[in-house]
Amino acid sequence: MVTNNDVRVYKKIKERIEALDPNNLYGFYMHGNVGADYLSGWCYFISRKIFETVGEFDTKFKPMYLEDADYSLRCVKAGFGLEVLDRASWGIIHDPERGGVRSNILAKHKDIYEKNMRYLKEKHGL
Repeated sequence: MVTNNDVRVYKKIKERIEALDPNNLYGFYMHGNVGADYLSGWCYFISRKIFETVGEFDTKFKPMYLEDADYSLRCVKAGFGLEVLDRASWGIIHDPERGGVRSNILAKHKDIYEKNMRYLKEKHGL
């Protein structure tokens, strides 16, 4: 499980994680705003199989933004699926989604986002 520090889990999930298909990358929200679908990376379930095949996150996306799009696209190119899970049934809360906080953060870092978007599109031919 890879997650942001603003995610809260209020249900037991260990057994559920262990039962997930190792051929899929799992998350809780699907985006499509880069020319391809990708899972939002604020909470990922990455199997050992995927991690050993796809590797780590690309550090050129530092400090933030679109590293999740890159990771999802790399998973798909390697033959893995992307699956969206239901937050409520898993007991997952992502705090910045409340009250439009995410859009305020993005507005403050528009230059970083745009730089990373250019890199993502060039890297994946989008």
